[in-house]
Order: sequence, then C-alpha cells, then structure tokens
Amino acid sequence: MRKTSAWLILGAALVTGSAMAQEYSSLYGGGTFGSSQRVQLSYEVAKQPDTLYVYQVLNPSALLALGGPQNFKNTSQLELKRVKSLQVGGVRKYGSVNLGVLERGLYLAQLGKNKTAKAVLVLVTDLGLVVKYDGDDMLTYTADTRTGKPIPTRVFLLEKGKTLSEVGSSKAGLASLKTDKGGKENVYVAARAGDQWVFSSSYVSDWNREKSRIYLQTDRPVY
Repeated sequence: MRKTSAWLILGAALVTGSAMAQEYSSLYGGGTFGSSQRVQLSYEVAKQPDTLYVYQVLNPSALLALGGPQNFKNTSQLELKRVKSLQVGGVRKYGSVNLGVLERGLYLAQLGKNKTAKAVLVLVTDLGLVVKYDGDDMLTYTADTRTGKPIPTRVFLLEKGKTLSEVGSSKAGLASLKTDKGGKENVYVAARAGDQWVFSSSYVSDWNREKSRIYLQTDRPVY
C-alpha cells in the first residue's frame, strides 16, 4: 500500500454568506483535538468588537450528506446548540481565544452573525483513523489515541455528499473497502464508534511523492 492519509484538518473557513465591497472577518485553528486538549482559535475581526459563538453539532452524521467536514456552507441541516459566546477584538482586530477543554463531540465556532460571518469546525475525539490504499483496495485502522488499543467502528466512504460504501471494522479496528477512489480529491473517510467520530481525507498530492530509483550492477564491466 503506497499512500497514507494524515489526520484531516477541519480548519477551512465556512462561509455563511457573502457580500460585495465588505470587510471580512477571519477565523482559524479549527481541527481535531483530544478530549484533554485545550482548544485555541485565532481571529481577525472586520469590526470591533465582535462575538464568537460556539455551537455543539447535535447531528454529526449530517456531515456525511454535506460532503465531508471541509468546504461546505453552514446550513439548517446542522442541528446546533449554543454552548458559549465570547466577545473578541475589543482591544485589537486580531488575536487568539482559548475555548478551554471541550467535551467530546463536534462543534461549530462562528465569528459574527452577519453576511460576512466565518466559522470553523472543531472535532473533539479520542478516536484515531489511519487510511491506506493501493489500486482498488482501501484499508482503514481505528484506535483509541490515548491507549493505542484498536476500536471497532462503522466506516463510511464519502464523495461530494454521497456515501459510496459503509462497512464495519473488525475487533482489531481494521476495515477493508473495494474502491478505486483512494487518493482522489473530495473523497473522505469517516469512522464512528458510539458518540465518537473521526474524519480523514484520502487525497495525497503527487507533486512531492518520492520517486523510485533503480540501481543496476552488472557482473562485468560495461563498455
């Protein structure tokens, strides 16, 4: 198997709207955090001060129909419960904010509420996922990131909002999928164990792939 995906970064800005000739706020730092890690986000506000809203996503499975955790709009398909709100940008337009340790789950942090609002997803989980593929085969492995012990899960293969396949992993945390989608853009793998989720991209860019080298040695001098 020749490609391995890294942990999926959920830090892409989610545009909740658009407007012409307006300043835009920015929010960075979303991603995957362990249940004992503090979540810290960075921001730049278009107006001072502004409000950062943190919502818990009550239906994380909705991401399967929305095309995965990156590059989708905040829609009513997400069931959100506000867990906290903080004022940011009071002294200067940019900075960082510490959300502390959050309970396991999927969160949407949104800066502002107008048409220029931006948001990021924050996934708090102790479930780890590794994806490898070769040709028409894809292999996934899921384990507890705290103990290293394998965890059986339901594994989903996603592309542009469609679930291409769904399988259950073994007690050893291994699942095999027959697919030629490995390594392609906009293809994601999701795994679920109880109330825990984890997402990974199967895409790996080819531009920096290590090139194979072949060394030949003859049994006599070459003229």
